[in-house]
Amino acid sequence: MLDSYNEKHSKEHDYQVRSNNNSNDPAKITARFIYLNRYSVKGIYRININGKPAQTFSGRNYNKSDIASRLKQCSQLLAGT
Repeated sequence: MLDSYNEKHSKEHDYQVRSNNNSNDPAKITARFIYLNRYSVKGIYRININGKPAQTFSGRNYNKSDIASRLKQCSQLLAGT
């Protein structure tokens, strides 16, 4: 899911991801949060008074395998805790 977000990264896609907050699937919620946090200006995920994402779009690109490998490492470290 996160790879899909990274591949489609654009201002239009960013706003689409922000507005789509109706999933109960933990994987989708997590991918959305990571994408919005990673690609926001200064990497800060903020919510406004109406509960909507408040960060601005950042056009920078990241090495998508870097975040995936970090998440896998964290998952392995936390397994069994």
